[in-house]
Amino acid sequence: ITSPATDEKTISTDQKTVTIQATPAAGYAFQNWTNANGDVVSTDATYTYTGETDASFTANFGVNFTYSVGANGSASFMVGTTSLGSGTVIAVGTEVTIVATPNAGKFAQVVVNGSEVALTENSCTITVEEETNVVVSFVDEIYTLTLNIIGDGEVMVTDGVTPAAGPSGTEYTTGNNI
Repeated sequence: ITSPATDEKTISTDQKTVTIQATPAAGYAFQNWTNANGDVVSTDATYTYTGETDASFTANFGVNFTYSVGANGSASFMVGTTSLGSGTVIAVGTEVTIVATPNAGKFAQVVVNGSEVALTENSCTITVEEETNVVVSFVDEIYTLTLNIIGDGEVMVTDGVTPAAGPSGTEYTTGNNI
């Protein structure tokens, strides 16, 4: 409460105008002020109440939710049926559904705060517990080639074949991407 100045969370005043200010802790951002009914009364961190009745206000803080989407596809970020824009402040504990739609021949990858997230049918739901950055990228589809050897022998994998001369080009071993 900045006017009249006090460190108290509840005050009694005979003044008709009281100014309150919300200051987010590190890693958080101010969302809004709500009244006792849960109605948003201000989206500014500084709010001036002018009235002659008892009143209760709640400062709501959340975390920043940012994202970027690479070329070769699109992505949506939803809370329920509401689409989120990058830079939106959301409450801790909010579930966000991410749907990545790659162009033909591409594969979607979603990285949340530096860690890749598993997708099911190009979709995932995350629970936001801290400031969150999502990177959606689209890469060439990768297929796994598994070779088994039965008996005594060896197999060579290369990226090229010359019909008369046999395998040519770069030789690959287990775990390489071609």
